[in-house]
Amino acid sequence: MIDKDISKGDKNLFNFVSFVWKNKKNLIFRLLIISLLTVIVVLFIPNTYRSHATLSSKSDDGIGSSSIASALGSISSFAGINVSSQSSASTKDIALESIKSYTFFKELYKNDKFLVNLLAVKGFENDQSLIDLRKYDVNNNKWVGLKPHPQEAYDVFLKKVIINEDAFKPIITISILSRSPYAAKEMNDLILSEIDKFIKVKDVDESKKAIKYLEEEISKTRAPDVKDALSNMITQYMSKILTSEKSDSYVFNIIDQPYAPIEKYKPKRAIICIQVFIIFLFLELLLLYISFAINKAISFKFKKGIFFKDL
Repeated sequence: MIDKDISKGDKNLFNFVSFVWKNKKNLIFRLLIISLLTVIVVLFIPNTYRSHATLSSKSDDGIGSSSIASALGSISSFAGINVSSQSSASTKDIALESIKSYTFFKELYKNDKFLVNLLAVKGFENDQSLIDLRKYDVNNNKWVGLKPHPQEAYDVFLKKVIINEDAFKPIITISILSRSPYAAKEMNDLILSEIDKFIKVKDVDESKKAIKYLEEEISKTRAPDVKDALSNMITQYMSKILTSEKSDSYVFNIIDQPYAPIEKYKPKRAIICIQVFIIFLFLELLLLYISFAINKAISFKFKKGIFFKDL
């Protein structure tokens, strides 16, 4: 019984292969048409270039939330208060989240060159970006029509910026996508420069406010141990301010500077063509198998749509 089923299955497979072979001309013709159309379509997809920077986060050198939390622990122990220790975000984590924040983007939005690179670049030629004159008037340095709204520009920005953090090493890669490699590089340079200033100003302002508050608290307390702990906190905040002033790069160490790539990032045209070919080959074989199983040919006409006819 089993041998009969196997021989019957082999016979059906042989008959299906023969059926496919009989219809090979139509199969090859349709696949050629699909392949040709795919090639034409992918040729019209504009090239996208990626400029990336490789970074490592700077250590706090003992001047950070951990040392301040330690000082707070000392104060709470003197006062007899239990303070639960909670891990706070590092400067690196805050910087990475800030890059994709709308608050930070509004700082970038003020830079007209950045906004033009983000929204009005259509390609490049002779080592410089080509500007879409339908969007931006280069001669008069103004937008055609209204300047893009910050939220609209922000939506585009989120699609073009990519941040990758190595799970095993403290290495960060910030990438920017653009139709021009030169525009991508310029945008990446500005982002790295502005995020450093953004975090530096934020930390310095917070440290100055904290120092002012702690000095007021020191003048109010009489306990020597509490005064020492508060003084220690002031020292930590002052060290943070000094570190920000003496360092050219406050948040990150730049391992690899952004550059203008000569090779496109996408589209991968060959891969797209191969994938489309395989998908349509599978669909063609599936339709042929259905036709073979029901002994009817599947046809299509614009007026009738899909219909069956006897083989």
